[in-house]
Amino acid sequence: MLRLFCAAVGVEGDAFSVEINEGNFVAELNVAIKATKANDLKDVDACELQLFLARKDKGHGAWLTEEEAADVRYDHVPQGFKRMKTTRLLNDSENFGENFQPAGGHVHVLVLFPTDLRIGVDEKYTDVIDSYTTIANRLKETEEVKALSAHMRVEDIAPTPFFVLENSSGTGKTQMAFNLQARGECEVFYIVCGRFGEGEQRVYRAFTERSRAFRHCVNRDLVAMERKTLGNREPIGFVGEICGNTTLALYSFILAALRGRDVVLGTASRSDVNAELARRKERGAKPFVFFLDEFPRARRINSRFDEEDQLKHENELRMTRNVFLSFNLPVVLSSTNGTAKNLFVPSSRSRGGGPSLWCVVFPSLPRVDTSVDSGIPALLLEIIKHSRPLFAEIALGHVQDNPYSGSRDLNEYLNAMAETLAGRFGMLKRRTDEFEIGQLCLLLSSSCHVQDDNVDIIDSHFARLPEKTRFRAVSRRKWIVEGQWPLGMSFCAAFAKGRPAAAFGNDGRSILPSV
Repeated sequence: MLRLFCAAVGVEGDAFSVEINEGNFVAELNVAIKATKANDLKDVDACELQLFLARKDKGHGAWLTEEEAADVRYDHVPQGFKRMKTTRLLNDSENFGENFQPAGGHVHVLVLFPTDLRIGVDEKYTDVIDSYTTIANRLKETEEVKALSAHMRVEDIAPTPFFVLENSSGTGKTQMAFNLQARGECEVFYIVCGRFGEGEQRVYRAFTERSRAFRHCVNRDLVAMERKTLGNREPIGFVGEICGNTTLALYSFILAALRGRDVVLGTASRSDVNAELARRKERGAKPFVFFLDEFPRARRINSRFDEEDQLKHENELRMTRNVFLSFNLPVVLSSTNGTAKNLFVPSSRSRGGGPSLWCVVFPSLPRVDTSVDSGIPALLLEIIKHSRPLFAEIALGHVQDNPYSGSRDLNEYLNAMAETLAGRFGMLKRRTDEFEIGQLCLLLSSSCHVQDDNVDIIDSHFARLPEKTRFRAVSRRKWIVEGQWPLGMSFCAAFAKGRPAAAFGNDGRSILPSV
């Protein structure tokens, strides 16, 4: 009889032991491991487990210690370790052999649990992340970043408010996640909530696996919670309801994020998350912030959903945000349209409850410091200052490389700059029809204003909030937003000489040039 010590790759926890006859097949070891880890593997078939000899140099080196096994990293499979074939005997020479005698302190088998729930960052997009980080290091001392960072560190507010970056596309909302991280006062865990498609920014691709894993956990938990209620015929996902669930896949997601792991495995208990948060507080760790970018709109007017699908959509969005609030974790919602809506009051309404702090809205995002060169015309500086940070950095670089001469017509200079930079802008912010039409609305200082009586609050994608500083939104109050936009670099690029402002197709729809 063999006693083998096994370690799960990429998963927090001690090695565990399994007793098995040395004459058994590897496939039977799979079954024994599943039985030993029954709670973690209740949704996994034994045949889905991948086993590797815990010896270096593809089975020819020394056995791993428990510490070494915990540090094993992998890209789809553990690198440098030999896969154990299910059809071979354990005492085959390519596995443990006939005279194997386990020694103390060693791990003998590495177990790779089946999962697509990987939450690491795709290293193929390091260059994109580096560009955001470089800009973040220049913006981290701005008042807007300081204000948001300060709110992340406030504790003991009940009910826990959430934080909203509500502004039009191309204003630096995604950049704010990197700004917060660069400031160093909190840890930021970035998730893209919107669906990936042709209009996505390249930086989103670095977080594709993480974002899909998060949606998988949300949907899995919603299915489980629907079974306890009336299926998909009533709202679910309120904070109190989430707190009543002792085990969820989202708890496992949060736990993996808090521990810096790259894999989410199955489910975890609520007590596990609370224990990890207590340990972080005890050792003085920074606040851990979940940044939910491209948060979808929960629209009912002109919705593409039927009533059943609409409710399901709302449940998904409610669950997405409230699971973090159920642990009093800071969560930032970033969106172009209607994030701060009545749908997202954390708990279901009670008759006796009064107004309470609901969320904190940040309408203004950091602007690039344009005081670096007094030789740049004031009007050009104003245009650059109000531009998306990523665009502004490129524009400043162009101006420094191609200094403006006072004898040159400013309009011609702007046209030449826009013609040179438009292609680069287009690659950085992949244009969609909606975005390009938005540029026209913004250039004309107009607002596509709509009031949605079903969900309260705002529904104005292309309006800039008139408030210049953060403000608090209180539940059960309506507010409507109107405002105008200053001219920005991306708008100039859209309407440069030789690039028509708008055209109309045969169907009467406006067609804007690709910038």
